[in-house]
Formats: sequence, C-alpha cells, structure tokens
Amino acid sequence: MRLKRSLLGFLINFLLGVVWALAILTVTFTMRTYISVGIDIAIIISLFALLPSLFFIIILEFILSGEEKLEESRKQTKLLEEILAQSKND
Repeated sequence: MRLKRSLLGFLINFLLGVVWALAILTVTFTMRTYISVGIDIAIIISLFALLPSLFFIIILEFILSGEEKLEESRKQTKLLEEILAQSKND
C-alpha cells in the first residue's frame, strides 16, 4: 500500500482495489456468459468489457504516481533547505 499518510492516498488505494475487483468480476461474468458461443468470441468480448476498468486503473495509478512524486519533492525540498541553512551557519 502506498501513500499511507493522507486520506486522499487511502481513498485512491481503496478505489484502485474496487476497480481491480470489478475488472476480475467483469471478465469472469463475461467469459461464463459467452463461453457457449465460442472461446475466441468470449475472449474478445471479455477484453472489450475490461477496457473501461483498465482505463480507470490507469487514471488512478497516474494520480497515485503524481501524489508520490509530490511527496518525494516535498521531502527533497525540506532536505535542501536544511543543507542551505547549515551552509549559511558555517
């Protein structure tokens, strides 16, 4: 689990888990429904049904990545300010 500190991180991780669960359920349901037609058609329909879930997974991962980058940038800024303060004292 990433972004442990903020409520936004918790919410993003929760939504990411929900979307992955929906993706798995979507593929399972579609495969079971269309397997009688044929395995190739069932796989193709399942992939098309999976696309919206994959889109939301990519969006949430992008947001999560941006939040991690922002948090790391804040840590680096704090360290640079401490180094600058030490160099001014010397």
